[in-house]
Amino acid sequence: MGAILHQDWISGPELAVPLLALHHVRAALGHGAVTLNPAAIPRLGECDFVVLDGDDPRLMRRMLALTAMNSRIADTETLLRLAADAGLYLGGDIALALTEACRAQGLIIRQPELLALEPNAVLVAQGGHRIRLKAERMIENTRLEVDIDGQSVAELTLNESPVPAMADTVARLRSMGLHAFLMTSRADSETQELAQSLGIDLYGGELDQTAKRHFLEGLHLRGIKALLAGRLAGQVELARAAHVSMDVVEDQTQPSPADFILMNGDYAGLANLIATARSYPSDLHRSTRMATVPNLLCIAGAFGGLLNGITSGIIANVGVVNVDRQLRRHLEAGKPTRENRLVRLLA
Repeated sequence: MGAILHQDWISGPELAVPLLALHHVRAALGHGAVTLNPAAIPRLGECDFVVLDGDDPRLMRRMLALTAMNSRIADTETLLRLAADAGLYLGGDIALALTEACRAQGLIIRQPELLALEPNAVLVAQGGHRIRLKAERMIENTRLEVDIDGQSVAELTLNESPVPAMADTVARLRSMGLHAFLMTSRADSETQELAQSLGIDLYGGELDQTAKRHFLEGLHLRGIKALLAGRLAGQVELARAAHVSMDVVEDQTQPSPADFILMNGDYAGLANLIATARSYPSDLHRSTRMATVPNLLCIAGAFGGLLNGITSGIIANVGVVNVDRQLRRHLEAGKPTRENRLVRLLA
């Protein structure tokens, strides 16, 4: 009885919940979202309906995409990563295009040391070398010249995507089983045209802020858990009417009422963010389950007269340590390594 009554049953789950929440907050940041309310992460995984505020002009933004790479170096992956590292200081669509190209290949970018910054060029230090990235905007495309230690090693070509970048995100959301709805204050004809360009079948126009809130409240009454993404600064009631809310305002002049903020007003990581949130329940179950076996052994040993309170406490601590180690490995995963492949690249 002492082994049962004095057993610490809750330390494993209590340790797993905050560490797992921290892991998912970091994962959300990797998808371009700042988590303002960690408690909204499991609720985000429950959403089955996405409501987009069509009054945000960035929904129609056509992003740049890497379409060609003329490299005089065989290791094009490292070259692309170095260009993306330097491109962080150029910002805008160029940085996003290079970052997306790296993300598609599973490459991790790092912020290098800034040496010089010009309107269309940047010079950085990376691994004892100097990398210069120069952008030249043409009528039909944008060209990037990459120099390493004063040697021209590659030219990259970026072109504007033919369809809005949000169309790909909507397609991914639909493939995940989510329905998308577009609501705007524009005329119905304009709203229909915008929805068709984004690949959205459900839409509603001529809606002011009050009508938008009533629509979200109607979804809630019907048991539909909606994710609202749009410009929510100052719209507290509108944000609260949704099951989960995401703000896309770039310049925050006042605190956001949303659960998440999509950095730079970029919707691209929305699907990945939802997929990460959907994995939260299974991740939590898997993590807390690691403490279950030692606890069961303690119960069996207590009823069998094989364990005392001290021994059961030691065994139970094994489960807590297992949870701690597993989640710490999750938190350590993805950290940038210090290995520098640039020397081998130029050899």
